[in-house]
Amino acid sequence: MGNTDPNYRATLVILNDIEKKGLYHFNPEYHDEKFFLNFIGFQKGFSSSFSEVIRKLDDFDTTREDVIIFAVYSMMSFVNSHLKVFEKFLKIIIDPTKLKGGFSEDTTLSQILKKTCNKMQYNPKLKNAIRGLFLADFADALEYHQYLISKDGHLVIYPKDEEKEKDEEKEKDEEKEKYEEKEKDKEKDEKKEEYEEKQEDEKNVGETTEEKEAEKEAELSEFQSNSGENPIMQLKIKEEFFEADEEKPEAKRIKIEVKEEKEMPMFH
Repeated sequence: MGNTDPNYRATLVILNDIEKKGLYHFNPEYHDEKFFLNFIGFQKGFSSSFSEVIRKLDDFDTTREDVIIFAVYSMMSFVNSHLKVFEKFLKIIIDPTKLKGGFSEDTTLSQILKKTCNKMQYNPKLKNAIRGLFLADFADALEYHQYLISKDGHLVIYPKDEEKEKDEEKEKDEEKEKYEEKEKDKEKDEKKEEYEEKQEDEKNVGETTEEKEAEKEAELSEFQSNSGENPIMQLKIKEEFFEADEEKPEAKRIKIEVKEEKEMPMFH
């Protein structure tokens, strides 16, 4: 059964593409047998002794934070040694004359991957996937010392970029808060304006009602003066005038007053 590891399969795909695109060429000047033998020896020694070395550090006057930093840095160097092997291997099998600008001993893993992907005309998504597969960003960060080991054991590559992202996120959050506060203030102002308009409308309605009642009273007085002193006539006029306003207390009050007048004798 073949190896099902996705990284292993992706590596085979890249190697097959190198051959299909005619990029394969053996470069003996990069074939350093001692380099690979040293790597194999280092890998075996590190894997078998690393945990033992960390355990023995407890016998020294060493703080926990120092042990963590030492362990992370050691593992980081161990991983980076594998990336150097990848870089050396690609330089051995790829024809530099087929890549734009070629490459030299000083060409980094990230640079040779970029040249190779451009030659194969990979899309941006595949390019990023390949860079992730070979830990190109990690390799660049170590190459240019753009990393930070925190006391809790976290390794941060390109810490300045991370701080920049944090600052940008902070600015976005602050802008969002300002916008939300502005919207709340706007909503409060709108509600206040609606309330004031409602109060004004109610005031106007009240004034209009009072004006209408005053007009009715004036008309009623005019009817009374035109109808003479006959209380029966006054009652008839008032009842007709307030027929449409039966539910209003004012109408009932006036009618009651008229009824009281009706009970008065008309002739002496």
